[in-house]
Amino acid sequence: MIKFALLGAGFIAHAHADAIKQIEGAEVIAVSDKVEEKGKKLAESCNAEYCSDIDELLKNADVDCVNICVPTFLHEEMVIKAAAAKKHIYVKNR
Repeated sequence: MIKFALLGAGFIAHAHADAIKQIEGAEVIAVSDKVEEKGKKLAESCNAEYCSDIDELLKNADVDCVNICVPTFLHEEMVIKAAAAKKHIYVKNR
């Protein structure tokens, strides 16, 4: 089982969550977004935990892969933190 965490809860995060739900052997287990209401709503739809920030999310030892779904200018900091936590990373720059 590959356990994903989503950083961000906007349009792209919802699209990625829907795609992950279609993959046998994969699931979203955590979601983080600065806008608590959006983050909790996506987490609930995935039956996942909501985390208020990336540092809290990265402490979850069960997370295998961090899927970064935030604006491009925020990617670098999040990629560095996820790599330091020894997580696999999925991020797409334009």
